[in-house]
Amino acid sequence: MPFVELTELGRDPWRVRCRYACSPDLEPLLWDNRLLGLACSEGVRSEAPILNGAFVSAFAPLGWAYGAELRSPIPVPASLIESLRSVGTFLQDHYGWPRHDPFASLTPLAGPEEEDLDLPRHHRGLMFSAGIDSCRALIDLEQRADLEQREGAGAAGVDWLIHLSNFENLDSMTTGEQRADALETTQAVAQERGLGWMHLWTNLASVYKHNRLDEKFPDNCSFWLGLMHVHHIFTALTVIRPLLARVYLAGGFSELLGRVGSCAGSAAYVDRYAYPAPMELLHETEMRQPKVEALLDHAPELLRSLRVCYSSGAGTCDRCRKCQATALMVVAGGGDLAATSFPPTMRAALVERIEELRHLPEEGHRFFNQSLAGRALSGSRQQRWDQLLARLKS
Repeated sequence: MPFVELTELGRDPWRVRCRYACSPDLEPLLWDNRLLGLACSEGVRSEAPILNGAFVSAFAPLGWAYGAELRSPIPVPASLIESLRSVGTFLQDHYGWPRHDPFASLTPLAGPEEEDLDLPRHHRGLMFSAGIDSCRALIDLEQRADLEQREGAGAAGVDWLIHLSNFENLDSMTTGEQRADALETTQAVAQERGLGWMHLWTNLASVYKHNRLDEKFPDNCSFWLGLMHVHHIFTALTVIRPLLARVYLAGGFSELLGRVGSCAGSAAYVDRYAYPAPMELLHETEMRQPKVEALLDHAPELLRSLRVCYSSGAGTCDRCRKCQATALMVVAGGGDLAATSFPPTMRAALVERIEELRHLPEEGHRFFNQSLAGRALSGSRQQRWDQLLARLKS
């Protein structure tokens, strides 16, 4: 049977290190470095079963998709195993993988011993990248808290913003200056709102050969989009020292995931992550254009620190599809690009892109098409493109 085995567990106040071995049949899926690392700016837990949970979570995908057995001499909290089993069953049913329990050989820590590790939790965190989805989630949670305070029910917003490095842009694809800018931007938003801020980091991107695992997912899907973009977050959260009662994750994949057959952007999937704190997906089905307009109405200052780029390593650019489509949505919602973080060259780039798109059929350009539903536009499809051009040239 294929296996992944913990061979050494170490930590300092800020970082967890797990050395591991794997069976030869799994080696093509993993890079040669047999060291898993996770870090948190607010510190990591000290208890070995908690830290071992990070190892178990990190390699659970090999158990679910490839039938691997996870081995460790250290007990694992029973609640973590229960949560991961629920996630695995959901994935196996969705993708048609054979049923397999990767955790059967692990020793679960249950009863009073597990209860001793689960201290009281009162805080709530939002995974925050400063992108459209997480900014929309932030203002929604702020509005919820304001409403509950007025009703005397107590605030249920967030008191931590959590930034996870190498989520979209790998460390190897960015400069030190770009990585520092991402941290400074998200931290500044937290400080302006009187919230705590923490930075999480993992080396999972240099553990898995992501494209090798794509074979287990539908055509046009991937290991990252089909599973790992959520599981990466969960794994990083397993060891953090701040005790969170709930973690919010901003939705934003519903249209894309529906086309490629992934389940990882659905609340039904995210809700299965219940340890160490339940994860809750916000705005699962809300399209991007209404999110942009909500920011224009309620928190336009967040558009000045927007980070949406997935190709340049910077917060925004004028070239990639995601940046261009998002900037068009700002214009279509009645916003001014000068009041955003998009570069000044974006106007000319968008004029060129519209001249290309307006002559093409609607199919295949759904992300750009969302801007045509903007509240500042009206009339036929062609008329809406014309209005966008006029706004950009004015």
